[in-house]
Amino acid sequence: MQLFSTISQIVSSNREKIKRVKENLQDCKKKLRCRRDELKSLWLEGLEYKYMLKLLDEIEKMNEVPNRLANHMSRKQYLHATNLLVEAVNLGKGTLEGVESLKELSQELEQKKEQLHLQLLSELKNHLYTKPYQHILALRRQGSGRDGFLINSPLQRSTEMRRSGRNRSTASRNLLNDINRGEKRDVVNDSFEIEEDLDKPNPEDDPRNFVAILVKSLCLLEKLPFAVNIIVQEMQLSLLGIIEKSTQHVKDYADGIDSKLALKELVQIVFDQFKE
Repeated sequence: MQLFSTISQIVSSNREKIKRVKENLQDCKKKLRCRRDELKSLWLEGLEYKYMLKLLDEIEKMNEVPNRLANHMSRKQYLHATNLLVEAVNLGKGTLEGVESLKELSQELEQKKEQLHLQLLSELKNHLYTKPYQHILALRRQGSGRDGFLINSPLQRSTEMRRSGRNRSTASRNLLNDINRGEKRDVVNDSFEIEEDLDKPNPEDDPRNFVAILVKSLCLLEKLPFAVNIIVQEMQLSLLGIIEKSTQHVKDYADGIDSKLALKELVQIVFDQFKE
């Protein structure tokens, strides 16, 4: 009986505790219900402040875009410049569209975006036509017998010229082969991977990577088809321009040289440039 009495007391005590817990929970529930509107208001206010902080951060980033863009462009870091410009324009048309203080900046960035693809196209044509011409003539001057004219060996290029020509031609072929092996679809969809080293003082030291960056940037701007059409349309005139410049170069240094030798020199120069 004594054991039963002890157990009964313990059960009764626990029942009282449970009852008090239930009463406390009911009281809390009642108080929370009374303050529900206030809590909801505080929650919405917190979301609003969070959105405002995000908006202020985006506005600050937008204001930094012109300086960052100018820095990338001056160093010919076109991929970073393109990504920065595309993101800024999309931001200006998205969450920041209603910000009056940024309307002028957004319009300015849109204009720069439209102008950027023309500069990229100019750089691409420069590497397709002008750079090879300058490169070949520079190498021929290094191995020349007199002022850029190979009178000592009219049909033989120097070892340096052959090595350089092979390297540049191989780089161009590798880029085209990469595209033909399956990256062609990725180029169109602007999803092929290419890296741009910001620590490199002159991005043009690596012609293959630089041309790939130009192509990638045009993809991001959705201007690659336009660029290809322009290059195709101007190809004949550009190639004729190379021949005219090469002819003028030979004429400038061919005084007193046999005409057959001069013709061979011209053919060799043009051939080397087309291989580039």
